[in-house]
Amino acid sequence: MWITSKILVVNLCNLELDEKYWYDKIVFEHKQHSYNVIDNNFLLDEKFQKLTDTLIKNFHKISEEEYSISFGKYKLLPENSNICWAYVTNKNEHRGGIHHHVKTSIINSVFYLNMPSNNSGGISFYDDTYKRCLTYQPKKYDLIIFPNYFLHQPERINTEEYRISINMEIICQSVG
Repeated sequence: MWITSKILVVNLCNLELDEKYWYDKIVFEHKQHSYNVIDNNFLLDEKFQKLTDTLIKNFHKISEEEYSISFGKYKLLPENSNICWAYVTNKNEHRGGIHHHVKTSIINSVFYLNMPSNNSGGISFYDDTYKRCLTYQPKKYDLIIFPNYFLHQPERINTEEYRISINMEIICQSVG
């Protein structure tokens, strides 16, 4: 479903993920991670490869099949990697901030492994004057795909339940 002409949301509920296993593993890693002042997320390393390979494969496929309608045909560049970053937060551990991914991608995405049941913790998009334009409330297993230059930030959560999102990026060039 397109929520704007450049923001695509696809629910990947058909993925065969062991949700509890990955939730527990990511929360454990989050609690062990030493965040510094500028850290909002942590790298999902080789311990998460089965999960990240599945997500990246789906992200690339959907981007190529559906997102290219708006973005245009592209080819992946060699500097692409299969790196994913996890952002884990709840009402006690919010680390937000309006940002973009201009220096690290062309196409960006966020996959929601878990969303709080109280409908908090959405994602907001902003114009270039930092005025909020749109807030979307993702559902569990939503994959949101958008251009690298879109300013956005995660919204606060009002519960102790964890919001777990996974960021993926594509570096590419237009082919026509």
